Amino acid sequence: MHLMKEYNANILGHLPVLLKNALAQASKLDIKYILTAHGVGWRGETIAPLLEEYSRFANQNYRKKVTIMFDSMYGSTARAAIAMSEGVKSTGAMVEVVDLKACSLTAVALHMYDSACFAFGSPALNSTMMPLVESAIGYCRGLKLLAGKTGVIFGAYGWAGAPTINDMTEALKKCNANVDEVKLQWKLQVNDEVLAKSYEQGVKLGMKALEVGK
Repeated sequence: MHLMKEYNANILGHLPVLLKNALAQASKLDIKYILTAHGVGWRGETIAPLLEEYSRFANQNYRKKVTIMFDSMYGSTARAAIAMSEGVKSTGAMVEVVDLKACSLTAVALHMYDSACFAFGSPALNSTMMPLVESAIGYCRGLKLLAGKTGVIFGAYGWAGAPTINDMTEALKKCNANVDEVKLQWKLQVNDEVLAKSYEQGVKLGMKALEVGK
């Protein structure tokens, strides 16, 4: 099932309508086997949960889940990401924290595949976002995995913060995502106030995920 989700996210992420059409045809059949071109074969009692998962994605019924993706230079943005994840957990929603230095784009798509909400964190680098963050947003844009979802932006800066936030906002708008008006940004290292605000943003995302997720 994990591999099926990974394939769907990375190959069919932008084509849920094709899955919906296929499921409509499949509902007329007495299915004994599903033998995919990419992946394992399915039979017997494994078919029902497979079709259920296909249907979930085809109808964009996302889970009550938030995926927080970030890159960090000296740990400041990473600490905020962890605080945000604790805020999400406090609501009872699921949360996935993704350090982009240790995660492939394939895995990024997998984590976003069934998430109702998201967050992107990046420190400022040469007045813009970190390359891994820009790459992750661009990859999700092509697969339409952020379209219609609510997300927040956060990150540290040293001397030029506004361009970073603006660039991230514009990149996410191109994904047709709904970016929260609150952009959490701070100079240099986090302090207790920043961590508290990160936690609060996590609570907001968690509540939104519980509202729209299924």
